[in-house]
Amino acid sequence: MKYIKPLEESKSVDKVEEILLYRDIPGDLLSDLLPKGSIDIMNDKDKERVSKLKKQIKDMLNTFWKKNNIPRKIK
Repeated sequence: MKYIKPLEESKSVDKVEEILLYRDIPGDLLSDLLPKGSIDIMNDKDKERVSKLKKQIKDMLNTFWKKNNIPRKIK
């Protein structure tokens, strides 16, 4: 059985910060924010439009989470 060594008196941890990091916008969150059918891709123009839309949503969510000190981020 492994054990964790206690920290030396001179070495202490003041704050541990955890960030929930997403690689992409979670699908359930995206479906809650956008009307049905708005991210359907039929051609290259739609693909470009959807990628711009996702980037705007990602930037908006990251800004909101940062302003409100919520430990989440979308890459």
